[in-house]
Amino acid sequence: MTEDGRDTSNPVSRLADPLAWTLPEKCLLIAGIYLTFTLWYYGVWSYAARYPDVAPYLDPTFLPTALRVQTLTIIGWSATILFALLARWRGTEPPTLLALTVVLAMYELIYGSHFFGLHTNMFGALTIVASGAVGWVLLDRRVVNSAAACLALAFLALGTMEQLGHLRSAVR
Repeated sequence: MTEDGRDTSNPVSRLADPLAWTLPEKCLLIAGIYLTFTLWYYGVWSYAARYPDVAPYLDPTFLPTALRVQTLTIIGWSATILFALLARWRGTEPPTLLALTVVLAMYELIYGSHFFGLHTNMFGALTIVASGAVGWVLLDRRVVNSAAACLALAFLALGTMEQLGHLRSAVR
């Protein structure tokens, strides 16, 4: 039992209360969700690269870039999961784990929104709102607020560069 009356001896009751999770457990959840979507989109990009008629609105010359970025992101999330598992096993809560998780999530939100087109799809808006909601509930709010401000600036810069013709995305 904790000081506030929560039963932590039963693993199922601990699972039911994510607010009581340790930082590594919270980062594992976030990294697991992001890795799942990253693997999914890697599969989608790979399929579209092999069968361009499936998604004629995608620029086939951009897909190799998308696949390289997805591969690096899969490696990043896998490393984050390993780091979180190690921290959980050791019983530590390294601040670098939180920073790594948040920075990698921001990186994926920025490039994912750019790849799909800032003005052509709801990927960015829905994913960013969901990520913010989870982040504000589970993580240090100062870190999430800083990430939100950085995202806003990044999207302003991306939108400006896209409108000026300096960036291309996967969407034609």
